[in-house]
Amino acid sequence: MAKKNVSTPVYTEAPLVIAREKFCELLAEQIKKGYELLRVEVPKLRSSEPYYGGFASVRRPIEKVVYDETAENAFVSDYKRWRDRNKAIYRTSFEAPESIYYHDYESQIWQIWGTDTIKEYKDNIQRQVNQMQGDIERADLIKCVLSTDDNKRPKEGQEIVKTPMVFISHSSMDKEFVEALVTLLESIGFDNTNLFCSSVPDYWIGLSQNIFESLRALFNEHELYVIFIQSPRYYMSAVSLNEMGAAWVLKNDCCSILTKDMTRDKMQGVVNSSTIYIKVDTPEAGAYLNELKRTLTSMFKLPSMSDTTWERKRNTFLKAVNAIEYSEKQAQTPSQIDDEYKRLQVEKLKREEVERKQAKVRGNIIEGRSKGSRILKVFNSGQSKARNVSVEWLNPDESVIVQQEFGSLGEISPQSSRSYNMVLCEGHTPTMRLRYTWSDDNDENNIYEEDVQI
Repeated sequence: MAKKNVSTPVYTEAPLVIAREKFCELLAEQIKKGYELLRVEVPKLRSSEPYYGGFASVRRPIEKVVYDETAENAFVSDYKRWRDRNKAIYRTSFEAPESIYYHDYESQIWQIWGTDTIKEYKDNIQRQVNQMQGDIERADLIKCVLSTDDNKRPKEGQEIVKTPMVFISHSSMDKEFVEALVTLLESIGFDNTNLFCSSVPDYWIGLSQNIFESLRALFNEHELYVIFIQSPRYYMSAVSLNEMGAAWVLKNDCCSILTKDMTRDKMQGVVNSSTIYIKVDTPEAGAYLNELKRTLTSMFKLPSMSDTTWERKRNTFLKAVNAIEYSEKQAQTPSQIDDEYKRLQVEKLKREEVERKQAKVRGNIIEGRSKGSRILKVFNSGQSKARNVSVEWLNPDESVIVQQEFGSLGEISPQSSRSYNMVLCEGHTPTMRLRYTWSDDNDENNIYEEDVQI
């Protein structure tokens, strides 16, 4: 009998058509609602008398858990609304509704067998929450038609209008200092529309957003006035030094405020003692802060404030920051930090070079169009083409009917996949143990084994 040819769907890496930040915000909201569903208690009444289910020689006694019908129906209804909302987000957020991201999410929705309905639904919820959380963490890797450099470039003859913003560049170890500074800036009219500080709530990057993407957007989209909180701890932070370098390259207006344990000779960065700085424990600190206030009031068109009120706010700030106690142990010198930073940068570049050459072959099983049908999707989530891909099923089960033979799949491009159609019978094994082998630009002999939930 001739073997029936079955078409193999290929899912593409469609780009986002909404901003990454908005996509992450939508998923974060659904994750929160998912955890609320997980906390719902549905009254359990009893377990039914065991009945025999399964397939051929593997039939076995099965007990069904019985729940309060009204509470169970309400829970299932809430779950389905939540799930459908998730699907709608994935289908409408990308250029193609049937994107690889939609199918990655959908693969976490498993069939409900009814043995313990609530537990099965909650297991489904947890898998979907995990998938959405993973997509938030990987959001900076997802292509987006709204966030490319080309889309941010002005049209011919059009000028970019950058809004002004104060950016406080600091070490997270100086949080107490910057909280006092934010309070001072709030008193003269700043809020979270024109002030950014990553250590203070309402002025920082949300949990669902990528910090480096957000920082890049700040430098690209705003006319920044950068306030550097220079301290011995600042020079121990690679992120802080990157911020200083970016501000220097872009010629942003700036000034430095030195903590009381920071001295002029320790200002070793590109923004050093040759630039304007305010040392908070010197007699001149008040006068320099007055000048900073005049500059910011003019630049941001802030409301006026009486000198008496300003001086009270200013002196409260100076008193607070000079009362901070610092540890004496500052083990690393700027040169040691510089060497360590260079070493980390080299390691990062090496890792990125390896990742560019690697394919990553994995599997997911999603529901098919008919009851009891499944699709095993073998996909490449790496950055390089996977060649000579082969799949081996290590725990074959007669209750799982695979309509194509396992073996060679040839090549799989990055963010693409190949599929196997399957039919399930009662009593099937809950997982498939799969082994993938492939070659890529990094290694000719890659092997990976995993258990894929059916």
